[in-house]
Amino acid sequence: MDNELRVEDLALSYDGALTVRLPKLILKPGEPAVLLGASGSGKSTILECLGFLTFKASFKSYNLSGRELSLLSAEGKKDFRQKEIGFMPQIGGLIPFLTIDDNINLQISLALKVKKGDELFEKCRQRVAKVAHILSIESKLKRYPKALSIGERQRAAFCRAVAAMPNLILIDEPTAALDPKNAHEMFELIKNITEELNCYSLVVTHDVNNAKSFSHVISWSQELSVNNDSIFIDRGL
Repeated sequence: MDNELRVEDLALSYDGALTVRLPKLILKPGEPAVLLGASGSGKSTILECLGFLTFKASFKSYNLSGRELSLLSAEGKKDFRQKEIGFMPQIGGLIPFLTIDDNINLQISLALKVKKGDELFEKCRQRVAKVAHILSIESKLKRYPKALSIGERQRAAFCRAVAAMPNLILIDEPTAALDPKNAHEMFELIKNITEELNCYSLVVTHDVNNAKSFSHVISWSQELSVNNDSIFIDRGL
């Protein structure tokens, strides 16, 4: 289907040995998915491959809305990553010497090659204001990351990840440092924003309890991914 993200046979090898393999992945716009598995099983590596943070991975197919991304040049992959992917690393990745507002503005400028005053920049800022309100951090935007709680920093990092209205959001263990209440709220926010933006999103986590709330759950095991074509399971837990 043209409105799906489809991956077939993603593989990454080191020193000639296959270390990570994802036989199949299907994402639909507005419908967040979870890659659920144990810590150290290679989930974050899968995100790096999908986000073109490494060019060493191979794909039989990596198709987004009819575009075959696996055929892009290295420069094309870099351009796609900057313009169309919102990435939220496990520790948030906020630049500590910039305010949250400046972190977000920098993301918009780098992703879309625009500056304050440009029509597209201001359109993104309108979206940021709405997302910041949903995330309950609108009063924190002028603060530096160190002045925020861990939960607030995670929300700010998520706001930055979606600031440039990306097509694909990749989120790495967003609740690793959060208490159960904030972890639940973070997962709910991810679902709501994915639906609001009508974008593709994939969350990697080992948080079984919160993964239950997602309708698309991919059970993941590094050993099975290398040795078994049927690792992909899309289901509600």
